[in-house]
Amino acid sequence: MQQKLDAIHDYYGVSIPEDEDVDVYAPTGLRNKGSGMGKRLISVSEKIKARSKKFKRKCNKCGHRTGHDSRNCHLVIGSSSLRSSYK
Repeated sequence: MQQKLDAIHDYYGVSIPEDEDVDVYAPTGLRNKGSGMGKRLISVSEKIKARSKKFKRKCNKCGHRTGHDSRNCHLVIGSSSLRSSYK
């Protein structure tokens, strides 16, 4: 057994401590696996404020800057002649 311990000491350069009282501490700076957050969560009110500042597109049919475009404009939906041509 002593020959094996001497071989380990020669190869690794370490030896078993004489006293049996060895203090082992948890490693520092390690994290659990996972993607992590990366950035903070944005509240609903902040999302609404950001959307209200966003540039709105102009509808080519009615010319309003609202939440619709020429495909779902109230003028196109209201007229039956144009509506039948889409079918």
